[in-house]
Order: sequence, then structure tokens, then C-alpha cells
Amino acid sequence: GFASYIAAKGGVHLMMQALALELAEHKIRVNTIVPGTTRTAITEALPGYLDKVAPTLPMGEVVEPYELANFVSFALSDEAPHLTGTLLKVDAGRVIA
Repeated sequence: GFASYIAAKGGVHLMMQALALELAEHKIRVNTIVPGTTRTAITEALPGYLDKVAPTLPMGEVVEPYELANFVSFALSDEAPHLTGTLLKVDAGRVIA
């Protein structure tokens, strides 16, 4: 049910924070990617789902897989050496809507 989904999600976020704190002295970065509605085989298989959801998002678009890949690539790169202990939301503004 919904309660177990939320509890598991919360557990992942808290574990990320604990690991980020424990591993920071070793310069190991730990973050959580929180994707919004993303075009996948599953969402594509739901007739009309993406067309229905996209207009409800502030940016008017769902997240594309390559966009997530690019974001993760940046987060793992030397361009983000102090990015740790963070929930990284890639959701076309859904969380602020």
C-alpha cells in the first residue's frame, strides 16, 4: 500500500543522509536522485498518461531518460565535488506545484 511505499522512500532518504555523513571524511559523496514523471516503457504503455500529466507540471513536460542520465553524470563528476547528502530532484517543477 501507500504507507509502505512512503516508509521505504523515507528510509532511503534517511539512509543516504547517514551514509553521506559517515563517508564525507573519505571524500565519498552520497546523494539520492528523485525523478519526477519520466518517459519509460511503463509510462509509455499507459495510454494517454504522459499527455495527461505533462500539462500539470510547471515546465509542461515529463522528464526524459537522457536528462536524468545527464544529471547523474554531472552529480558524479569532478564539477560537483561538494555535492553530498542531498535529495536531487529532477521533476519539471512538480514538487513546487
